[in-house]
Amino acid sequence: MSSYKVETRSPHWISAHVRLERKTRAYRVLAALRQYPGEWVALADDETTVLAAADTAKEAHVAALRQSDTPILYRVPDWLEVFAGYDVRL
Repeated sequence: MSSYKVETRSPHWISAHVRLERKTRAYRVLAALRQYPGEWVALADDETTVLAAADTAKEAHVAALRQSDTPILYRVPDWLEVFAGYDVRL
Protein backbone atom coordinates (compact mmCIF):
# COMPACT_ATOMS: atom_id res chain seq x y z
CA MET A 1 0.00 0.00 0.00
CA SER A 2 1.51 3.27 -1.05
CA SER A 3 0.60 6.58 0.43
CA TYR A 4 0.56 9.85 -1.38
CA LYS A 5 1.04 13.11 0.36
CA VAL A 6 -1.22 15.77 -1.01
CA GLU A 7 -0.07 19.29 -0.34
CA THR A 8 -2.83 21.73 0.27
CA ARG A 9 -2.69 25.32 1.28
CA SER A 10 -4.27 26.14 4.55
CA PRO A 11 -7.39 28.29 4.62
CA HIS A 12 -5.42 30.83 6.66
CA TRP A 13 -3.00 31.35 3.78
CA ILE A 14 -5.87 31.86 1.34
CA SER A 15 -7.63 34.39 3.53
CA ALA A 16 -4.36 36.23 4.12
CA HIS A 17 -3.75 36.35 0.37
CA VAL A 18 -7.24 37.72 -0.27
CA ARG A 19 -6.78 40.37 2.44
CA LEU A 20 -3.44 41.42 0.97
CA GLU A 21 -4.94 41.63 -2.52
CA ARG A 22 -7.79 43.81 -1.26
CA LYS A 23 -5.36 45.97 0.68
CA THR A 24 -3.10 46.62 -2.30
CA ARG A 25 -6.14 47.40 -4.47
CA ALA A 26 -7.36 49.88 -1.88
CA TYR A 27 -3.98 51.60 -1.84
CA ARG A 28 -3.96 51.81 -5.66
CA VAL A 29 -7.40 53.44 -5.62
CA LEU A 30 -6.37 55.84 -2.87
CA ALA A 31 -3.19 56.79 -4.73
CA ALA A 32 -5.19 57.49 -7.90
CA LEU A 33 -7.80 59.59 -6.11
CA ARG A 34 -5.33 61.75 -4.18
CA GLN A 35 -4.73 63.74 -7.35
CA TYR A 36 -8.35 64.95 -7.43
CA PRO A 37 -9.31 66.44 -4.04
CA GLY A 38 -12.80 67.95 -4.05
CA GLU A 39 -13.57 66.86 -7.62
CA TRP A 40 -15.98 64.40 -9.20
CA VAL A 41 -14.16 61.39 -10.64
CA ALA A 42 -15.49 58.89 -13.17
CA LEU A 43 -14.03 55.41 -12.68
CA ALA A 44 -13.96 52.45 -15.06
CA ASP A 45 -15.60 49.12 -14.27
CA ASP A 46 -12.45 47.89 -12.50
CA GLU A 47 -12.93 50.74 -9.97
CA THR A 48 -9.25 51.69 -10.12
CA THR A 49 -8.89 53.43 -13.50
CA VAL A 50 -9.79 57.11 -13.59
CA LEU A 51 -11.58 57.96 -16.84
CA ALA A 52 -12.30 61.64 -16.17
CA ALA A 53 -12.34 64.24 -13.42
CA ALA A 54 -14.22 67.53 -13.23
CA ASP A 55 -15.72 70.04 -10.84
CA THR A 56 -19.27 68.79 -11.48
CA ALA A 57 -20.68 65.30 -11.77
CA LYS A 58 -22.27 66.09 -15.13
CA GLU A 59 -18.96 67.20 -16.68
CA ALA A 60 -17.16 64.11 -15.41
CA HIS A 61 -19.97 61.84 -16.64
CA VAL A 62 -20.06 63.36 -20.13
CA ALA A 63 -16.26 63.14 -20.46
CA ALA A 64 -16.22 59.52 -19.24
CA LEU A 65 -18.98 58.41 -21.63
CA ARG A 66 -16.48 58.80 -24.48
CA GLN A 67 -14.44 55.93 -22.99
CA SER A 68 -16.99 53.74 -21.19
CA ASP A 69 -20.71 53.02 -21.35
CA THR A 70 -21.12 52.73 -17.58
CA PRO A 71 -18.73 54.96 -15.63
CA ILE A 72 -18.86 54.99 -11.85
CA LEU A 73 -19.07 58.50 -10.40
CA TYR A 74 -17.47 59.35 -7.08
CA ARG A 75 -16.84 62.65 -5.35
CA VAL A 76 -13.39 62.68 -3.83
CA PRO A 77 -13.34 64.30 -0.38
CA ASP A 78 -11.22 67.41 0.10
CA TRP A 79 -9.12 65.48 2.59
CA LEU A 80 -8.15 61.82 2.30
CA GLU A 81 -6.92 59.98 5.35
CA VAL A 82 -5.78 56.42 5.88
CA PHE A 83 -6.41 55.19 9.40
CA ALA A 84 -5.03 51.99 10.87
CA GLY A 85 -5.34 50.99 14.46
CA TYR A 86 -7.88 51.93 17.06
CA ASP A 87 -9.01 54.90 19.08
CA VAL A 88 -9.09 54.87 22.84
CA ARG A 89 -11.44 57.35 24.42
CA LEU A 90 -11.32 57.91 28.14
